[in-house]
This record gives sequence, structure tokens and C-alpha cells, in this order.
Amino acid sequence: MHVIERDTLRSPMEATKQLSRGQVAQLSGRIAMSIPNTFHFIWMGGRALNIVHYLAIKSAVEVNRPKQVSFYCDAIPTGIWFDKIRAQLDVVHRSLPKTVFGRPLAFPEHGVDQLKYDILLANGGIYLDLDTMCKKPFADLLDNPCVLGWEGTGGELPGLRGCCNGVVLAEKGSEFLRMWRESYRFYSGHWDVHSVVVPAILASLHPHQVKMMPPTSFHYPLWNQIDLLFVENHDYPDAYCHHLWNKKSARHIERLTEEAIRQQDTTYNVIARRYL
Repeated sequence: MHVIERDTLRSPMEATKQLSRGQVAQLSGRIAMSIPNTFHFIWMGGRALNIVHYLAIKSAVEVNRPKQVSFYCDAIPTGIWFDKIRAQLDVVHRSLPKTVFGRPLAFPEHGVDQLKYDILLANGGIYLDLDTMCKKPFADLLDNPCVLGWEGTGGELPGLRGCCNGVVLAEKGSEFLRMWRESYRFYSGHWDVHSVVVPAILASLHPHQVKMMPPTSFHYPLWNQIDLLFVENHDYPDAYCHHLWNKKSARHIERLTEEAIRQQDTTYNVIARRYL
């Protein structure tokens, strides 16, 4: 039992700071929940996985030791890299949504967004894009209702642009995800309004429903600093994972081979070679 000495407290607010999230939930009448250590990956189109996709899954497994890894696809991927990791996956067939609340989706990626929200609302867990690389366990973040990372604006992180949805941790039935999903009733078709800007607004309005992590936790180096990942060699001790920003880093990813990863010391390669 957690005991708080009365004379050490100056206010009820200070008392709640000394309670765990589970204890606060019990006091408020809410059933305490947490994010399960299960992972979700989505891959549409039946295309072959490449070495980066393989390493995204392999690093998640090796670093986090999850209870389950689910791989959602509309067709079984081809190629050696999927064959190497398939035994560690629960493969689930899903079709890519084409509409949301009766509105046509402008980009396939927005269909993937709908899948990830529905999957996390139904099951809880950790969603990662397949252009990520895990570095340290998410374990100390799992006692939260939802966790997202800020996306910075480049340079020395002078500002915050919004929330990047390439990494999403959520408990089953997350209220934050429910609100985020509902926001698509006003879907406009713009590339990043609902995936980046809207969650930032919701986070400012409902801070108790989501834990916001700094860009250095999930999404740094940023999309305009790709050389820090694939040319230079740095260690980022605050990073739980690195997001590779595949559309911006395609020219580097296309040249990656097992040999290059083992022999060339870059930020990405030094981490990736552990999982080959």
C-alpha cells in the first residue's frame, strides 16, 4: 500500500503527484489500464520487404521483447526479408480503407492511418511505421493512456511543427485516439492536417489523455537532416527509436546492403548491424 505522510503535503495537487497513474485512476473511479507490449506493423500492396523494413521489425522484437507482433497486409509480401522474419509475426489480412466517414481518402497513407487507429482502439499496443529503427525499450512509457512524439522543424529543434504519427503507443480504447479518429469527420484531404496538425491541437486541449515526447525521443534526426542518419555517425541517447523519413531518405535506403551496414559507420548502420 502506498502511504503518504500528511504533513509532507501542501495541497491535493501535490498529493496526486506522489501517486502512480494506476492509483490516481482508482481514486477517480476509472479502471486503470496500460499499453500492452504488443507491436503492430502495416504493409499494403504485396510488395517485397527490403532490408530496412526487416530491421524495423527485428529491432522492435530484439529491443522490446514483445508478447506479440502483428503484421497487417492485404497480400503476403514477397522476398527474402519477409521470409526471414515471418516466423515471428502474426499475419493478419486487412484491406486498405478507401473512405472515412463517407469521404474518399486522398492518399493511401491516409488509409493506413485509419487502419492504425482502428487496430489500436480495438487492441492497444505500439504502432511503428516500417521505416523506423528501435534503439531502447518503450517499457517506461507503457503506463500512459497514449504516447506520441513531437515533430520538430529542423536545425537545433527551434520549434515544434506538430505530432508525427509514425510512432503511436496507446491503451485499448484510448480516449485520445477516439477523438483523433472522430476528427476525420471533417477530413479535408490535405497531406498532414489530420496526421500532424490535428493531434497537436488535441494534445494541447487534452494533455491528460496523451503523453507528448520531445522530437529526440522518436523523430530525430528530422526529415531535413537525413545525412545525420545515413552519412554521419552520431549517438542520440534520448532516442527510443529513429524515424527514417523514407520519402526523404530513399536514395540512401536504396543503396543499403548487409555489407554496407556492417562496414560503414553511420548513425543508422551502427544500430542496424546488431540485428543482422
